[in-house]
Amino acid sequence: MTDPVRKMLKNICSGISETTLIDEHSKKVDLLDHTVLLVKSTMRNQNLTDIALEIGISRSQLSKLDIKRPYQIFVGMFYPLMSDLRNTLVIYVNGKRLCT
Repeated sequence: MTDPVRKMLKNICSGISETTLIDEHSKKVDLLDHTVLLVKSTMRNQNLTDIALEIGISRSQLSKLDIKRPYQIFVGMFYPLMSDLRNTLVIYVNGKRLCT
């Protein structure tokens, strides 16, 4: 089964990774994996560390990711992600379709 969060973020993360070479020295957790962790922890309202530990990422690995990966990378993802979401979401209000 395909993970819908991973699928949604894959193209955006790939483009940023290729442009910035942010994953050039990543051994275990690339930008896509890191972003999926952040999004899922937010969606589930769970502690990021707990989710990371569930999939085999240690606290120290997570800490290094958070320190070494500049926040500007995630800022650069925001607008393309919002654009993709706007193009794929259907909004209903009182049973009426407002936009797609």
